[in-house]
Amino acid sequence: MQLMNILSFEFRAQFLLDGTVRGLSFAALAAGFVLIYRSTGVLNFAHAEVGAVGLAIFVYLLVQVNMNWWLAFALSLVAGAMVSMVIELVVVRRLFASPRLVLLIATIGMAQLLQAIRFNIPQPQGGGPIPLPFSTRFGERGDMFTALPRDYIVLVVIPVVVGAVALFLNRTRFGLAVRATASNPDTARVYGTSPKITSTIVWTVAGILATATAIVIAPTEQVGIADVAASNALAAPLLLRAIT
Repeated sequence: MQLMNILSFEFRAQFLLDGTVRGLSFAALAAGFVLIYRSTGVLNFAHAEVGAVGLAIFVYLLVQVNMNWWLAFALSLVAGAMVSMVIELVVVRRLFASPRLVLLIATIGMAQLLQAIRFNIPQPQGGGPIPLPFSTRFGERGDMFTALPRDYIVLVVIPVVVGAVALFLNRTRFGLAVRATASNPDTARVYGTSPKITSTIVWTVAGILATATAIVIAPTEQVGIADVAASNALAAPLLLRAIT
């Protein structure tokens, strides 16, 4: 396999592709984690588990219900957003004035609850890898690297999702409210922006990012159909890498 030379460093092109794919995935999850922290000051230790629940729902819709990949993906994003929003409304909103340490501990408890919920999501029959929207003929072997269908999914989906979040934060009224609250909560409150409503929006967006990340990165982490509902092979490593 050929070597590439960039700034006098030589390395395999395959490493560049693999690093880009995995880095994009971890960055998308980290973006949701940081978004919550910057807006509300909460370290959300349930963030990756929200994505894992969304992934379990996605696999159930895709394999058990035999739904179209993109439709199952869209519905799973909605489910992840709803899960994260419920956490904010039921737990975070009630503890909004509490010390941040109390909220951190509460998110750990929510992570355990989401894990129990994931264990009880109906598990599709059979095993094998998680299906992809592209057939294997899209995986092309070149002189310098091999691009697989799972790589294309990350390279297409993650930039689109992150780009949509960026447009939301920079071009919409709600997005501007989020940024204003994160920069100066007291001033934003004076101008009629509710920190609690902003918190709900941020947690909902973070749920979308967590779910999208879990769905696209699961194939690259060799997580199969049988591993999704009852395995901790994805959520904990993802959270660790997002925090890092």
